[in-house]
Amino acid sequence: MKLPSSTARWLAATGMLLATEVVGLPAQHVFAVQNPQTPIASLDIAASSASNNIFNSVSSISWERIESIPGLPNHQLRIKQPKLYKNNSTQYSGYLDTDTNRHFFFWFSEARNAPNRENAPIIVWLNGGPGCSSFTGALMELGPCRIDKGGLSISPNEYGWDDQAHVIFLDQPLNTGFSYGEDVFDSITAGEDVYNFLQLFYHAFPEYSKGELHIFGESYGGHFVPATAKAIQDKNAELAKESNTGSQSMEKQWQRVLPLASIGIANGLTDPLTQYKYYSTMG
Repeated sequence: MKLPSSTARWLAATGMLLATEVVGLPAQHVFAVQNPQTPIASLDIAASSASNNIFNSVSSISWERIESIPGLPNHQLRIKQPKLYKNNSTQYSGYLDTDTNRHFFFWFSEARNAPNRENAPIIVWLNGGPGCSSFTGALMELGPCRIDKGGLSISPNEYGWDDQAHVIFLDQPLNTGFSYGEDVFDSITAGEDVYNFLQLFYHAFPEYSKGELHIFGESYGGHFVPATAKAIQDKNAELAKESNTGSQSMEKQWQRVLPLASIGIANGLTDPLTQYKYYSTMG
């Protein structure tokens, strides 16, 4: 099927904007696990030569920070500050990497107008599909900016949720959007991956740890969001129990109880066999 020319231009321009400013293209080598007490060595981050010409201008990515903690010895967080758009808030993007060839892309936008940014809530946004990039939400729904008509520029989104909250757009499960690596075949594992990402995120950015945490999503997010919330609740309970009994392992001592306050699901797909029967009625 041939895409309309306007759609093709929008996709190409969007890919160019994101590839050059926000995302590092997939690394060529998975890192080797080192002593968890020392930072994981920098990856070979030379960008792959993509078959699509929209990526040809990206030759390499310089990561500004690489974070790891003993509590998750087989994980690291690669971070840079993108310049996709200009406003009065801070942006971060990068990857959560594991030693099993799994790399999750995220984009963080700080609350623009919150009276106290340190206490502003954090919203993690998960699009559905499964397989729909969370940049659908970032650039077409609730994000801080939108792609303009014609696809060659962007404009601020005055209704973006980042007006009063910090928002993290996370491409998950694997091979969704800019995330890449070994496939994940169940929502439970996907939820645990989000939990691990949040542990490293709070370690890298403790200044955002005072506010409440909210996990929101749409469509097949009706599976991802509850699975993520369950992973957080289960891990929080384990940490609290081990802390009370004084039996925490060294790794658990580096992990924190995540301040999960709520979940939200928009137009959730939770039980297709039941829901599909009522599409015509609801429509």
